[in-house]
Amino acid sequence: MHLQRAFLTGLVTLGLNAIAHSASAVTFESLPGFTDSAFQQLVGSGNFAEAFTVESQFGDSALDGDRELGISVAGNAVAQGQQRWLNGQTYNFVLEYTGTQVRYTVTDTTLTANLTGAVTDLYLRTAAEDDAGVFLDTLNLNGTILLSQFSQAGEESIDIDYVRIGDLAAPFMLTGQQKFNWVTDGTLPTDTASYQITAGQSIPTPALLPGLIGLAAAAYRRSRAKQKPDSHSPSDCH
Repeated sequence: MHLQRAFLTGLVTLGLNAIAHSASAVTFESLPGFTDSAFQQLVGSGNFAEAFTVESQFGDSALDGDRELGISVAGNAVAQGQQRWLNGQTYNFVLEYTGTQVRYTVTDTTLTANLTGAVTDLYLRTAAEDDAGVFLDTLNLNGTILLSQFSQAGEESIDIDYVRIGDLAAPFMLTGQQKFNWVTDGTLPTDTASYQITAGQSIPTPALLPGLIGLAAAAYRRSRAKQKPDSHSPSDCH
């Protein structure tokens, strides 16, 4: 019985490891209809463990006011910076994670935070409202070129979009270009466009386990059938 349990446990572990290592390249998945509530539910259900989030937002475009750049954990800022945005101007950004440190650079401003945690997925969120837009372009993850991501809102409307990048591990480097634009009446809008990149670990759903256990049990039965002695084997002779 103990041998059987050990055999089944080994096969389940092997199956989980195979699932975890089956992908050789990152995946890029657009999530149409995915909302902030859906993301919060994903985190709250335990299916995604957030490690950290980096962010660029409108702020107030003042070097001594609201933050425009930030690194946060569970909504709590651990690093922040200032940036003056120009309408339609493109800015380079770099997100690096070593497994023990986050480094987030936008143009010539760099934020760092000593953080740890497993990372298998990135969720890119872009959000805009009231004739504003935010664009992420020329995205490149560890040498893999990814599609662009953007949100563009009309007058008195809100546009929120999500993309998931999966099958990655630390260390990684994500580079790209970002741009904000807005319809101006002579004043700079406040907090009407932003993007967040949330890094974390996808937790395998328990629904996978029954299937893996079933496969393990079938393999065990086949193994036992092969080992069953023949009815006329020498062990039956006295």
